[in-house]
Amino acid sequence: MSLFRKKEPFVVGKIRQSQAITTFGIGSMVDFVNQTVIMCGTDKWDWNEKEEYIIRNVNLQNLLGVKYFVKPKVSHKDKAFDKDIPDLPAVIFPKTLYNPNCKTVEQAGNGNCSLDKGRYKCYCDSCKGKTQFLPSRFVLVCPKGHIEDFPYHWWVHEGQGKTCTSEKPVLRMYYAGNKTDMDSLIVECSCGCKRSLKNASSRNAFANYRCSGNRPWLGDQEDCKAHEEQQYMQMRIRNESSVYFPCTVSALTIPPWSTKIAKEIQERKVSYEKIFGEISESDVSRFVENLSRQYPQVEKETIESILNRLMKCDEEIEETFQSIMEDEYDAILSFTNEDKSSDYLSYEAEVPEEYDHIIEKIIAIERLTVVTAMVGFTRLTAPIGYNDPNLAPISKSKQQWLPGIEQKGEGIFIKFNQRLLNKWVEKYGKHYSSMATNLEQSFFTNERFSPQYVFLHTFAHLFIRELSNLCGYTSASIKERIYSTYDKADKIMSGILVYTSTADSDGSLGGLIEQTEKINMRRLLKSMIERGKWCSSDPVCSASREQGFMSLNYAACYACTLLPETSCEFYNVLLDRCSVCGTPGNEEFGFMNWRKNEINP
Repeated sequence: MSLFRKKEPFVVGKIRQSQAITTFGIGSMVDFVNQTVIMCGTDKWDWNEKEEYIIRNVNLQNLLGVKYFVKPKVSHKDKAFDKDIPDLPAVIFPKTLYNPNCKTVEQAGNGNCSLDKGRYKCYCDSCKGKTQFLPSRFVLVCPKGHIEDFPYHWWVHEGQGKTCTSEKPVLRMYYAGNKTDMDSLIVECSCGCKRSLKNASSRNAFANYRCSGNRPWLGDQEDCKAHEEQQYMQMRIRNESSVYFPCTVSALTIPPWSTKIAKEIQERKVSYEKIFGEISESDVSRFVENLSRQYPQVEKETIESILNRLMKCDEEIEETFQSIMEDEYDAILSFTNEDKSSDYLSYEAEVPEEYDHIIEKIIAIERLTVVTAMVGFTRLTAPIGYNDPNLAPISKSKQQWLPGIEQKGEGIFIKFNQRLLNKWVEKYGKHYSSMATNLEQSFFTNERFSPQYVFLHTFAHLFIRELSNLCGYTSASIKERIYSTYDKADKIMSGILVYTSTADSDGSLGGLIEQTEKINMRRLLKSMIERGKWCSSDPVCSASREQGFMSLNYAACYACTLLPETSCEFYNVLLDRCSVCGTPGNEEFGFMNWRKNEINP
């Protein structure tokens, strides 16, 4: 990562490619050894048209309204000079610095603060260039995504109705007495005014301070309407988790787009349109004929079908996350391995006899490709989806691409007996009426919510926890996708996918799909059900109907069901392990305990 300045940029540190669209994505602050910076927007990316960095996923492109995705540039060395070459741009932020020796608060590059070999040092009479300035611990964050330096001068003066009388005010910050709490942290001006930071983090502490609309990651400011909506800026510690919530969207690369011929068609189509413009219907036959000669093993009808689907995508068809999930569900269930070079390979595993009335299919996915794109970020509160109105932009103007990464791995897909699942919902579905009420009263929306979704979601959590015990993967490295029927949808779905993926070109090592062998799956499911029947917090946990955020969980806590946030697709809510394993007084309540005689002939 490079520090973006008017002079020649220099390297300030390194981050992984996957972090560049998640933890340390655009708009986030990153602490390095000598500098704290904020990651710049995509306007300053200069490699967005280089094919080696371009990723394509047709379904995700249609959903987000872009033509392709661009990978963050990976740091590399200049072989001639053996030094790192700058890649991802960043700017210094916060620009308000603090000297722990002389206790002064100064702006970067002002007063006694000067840059020396990549470090801001103090050249006052006391420090004489021996002390390094540290970035301010505090920043001001706006609900609309803006961020600015903590206004120490305003806090001491205007914030308490006073006026500074010093021509060249010097601010100092220190602890009163031997205490180290916020109430004892004093900011003092050379004019004599001083104030502690007590209550600075309260909701209305900056009700009289207007947001400047500062967007340092884009290098500009915009008019902010948050104050008119009575949404005030909040003080936060700069590395606090609520300062930055990246919003990402993921989709599997599924057939036909995962095949080698589909990739070739997409690349040829892009190259053709750069020179000649859009492909007309009269050009289709010639385009197909040329490709057919190079790929004689592929039928002409297949090539033409893929090309026609791509051309329909250019007509801005309406894609939704629902249609993506339904396409993935169909592809996983119907795919055959005709192209061994495809980014997607799978085979059907045998279901253990004890569970073949509950589980309809188990599919081992040997090769899986997941594309994840960053669409924006929020501050103070987590985004409710990729269309959240409070999403902060990652570029000044809309571009035809978004930053993204491609990860490869493996997975296990399980499809459940829909007929038996319907009978379970009919018998026990009313139990989740209070959860439905709580969901309606929350700010979450889930178009798939139903008692069936609660079962599928909980099963995936318990399955991942058991896999981590048996396979050696950490639960944080395994993710879930829940395929449950959408509200008022014609497409019926009842399956879960758990998968692990990595940015490495080889993907993972096969430990996950090894568990799809009959003997392993039998042991895994049996152990999962037995382990899920008991929690260290029982009987409180199993009897609870108001656990989790906004009471959106029943019997589900960190001791038995919850996963790391990176693994769960829906905020660790809408869970109840009793739906899988039953209750102490009624094992039949758990769907996995239903017997074969529950199915009527």
